[in-house]
Amino acid sequence: MPLLEPEFLSQLERLRLITRGRQFGRLPGIRPARGNGTSIEFADYREYQPGDDLRYVDWNLYARLGRLFVKLFAAEQDLQVTLVVDASASMGFGSPAKSQRARELAAALGFIALSGGDRVRLMVLPAAVAPSLGMISPVLQSRPQAVHLFRWLEQVVPGGRADLPRAVIQLTSLLRSARGGLVLILSDLQDPAGPDVFLELLPTLIGSGQEVVILHLLSPEELEPEWTGDHLLIDSEAPATRVELALNRRARQFYHQELNLWLNTIRAQAAASGAEYLMVPTDLPWQATVFAELVARGRVGR
Repeated sequence: MPLLEPEFLSQLERLRLITRGRQFGRLPGIRPARGNGTSIEFADYREYQPGDDLRYVDWNLYARLGRLFVKLFAAEQDLQVTLVVDASASMGFGSPAKSQRARELAAALGFIALSGGDRVRLMVLPAAVAPSLGMISPVLQSRPQAVHLFRWLEQVVPGGRADLPRAVIQLTSLLRSARGGLVLILSDLQDPAGPDVFLELLPTLIGSGQEVVILHLLSPEELEPEWTGDHLLIDSEAPATRVELALNRRARQFYHQELNLWLNTIRAQAAASGAEYLMVPTDLPWQATVFAELVARGRVGR
């Protein structure tokens, strides 16, 4: 079964990903970026300086003001979009599984980017869950290449542990010369060491010119556990780690307090690092996240 229903593809191809700052790609694309370009989209004026190309002087303005002004145009540039998909064992939890929603969102956002002329690269953590892909894909550069993105995502089966801090370090090195881009991280952030190290590394990645958006996926069972009685909890990524737990009203109250504290801490640390944060319950269809949540946040538009 395909990750995205075919009837939604025509809706997705009319959308585009939106960045906050200036973006400078390497290849001709359809994304406007402020600069001296030769596209047809006029952007602004500035006063003529010796050496400027006289073809861009606005002679009508000179006739009215007696001063030379050069037209500035919006240089049409593409955007480098990097999709980081956590496929660790904990992402297999829930109904629907967190990994299912992460793969759907990655497919939808990647298709939007490719349809808009942007470049897309996929990183899956850990690499073993998508053997034919490896840890990071080649760069995809056109809508027809979305089939490769879909194929890679369809073969992902949750397993092992993701190492988000290592991924951030690798991306910072890899994207240092990209001159700007957008990194979308889809993860439950359930690193055994906690998300602190990962979040503390984000300013370096953002400082290299990347905008970072974290889509934090959590299942309904994690947000509102309905279990009662005695349970043995087994860590999906370290099965030897087990916890015996008696779930009653008091235990659930304590759980909600700790969960809210954890989420508020992550939200605050993400904001402090310069990243954008969105918690995504996996019982929310991917269409609602893309067409409503991300549109409302100004990250997806027409």
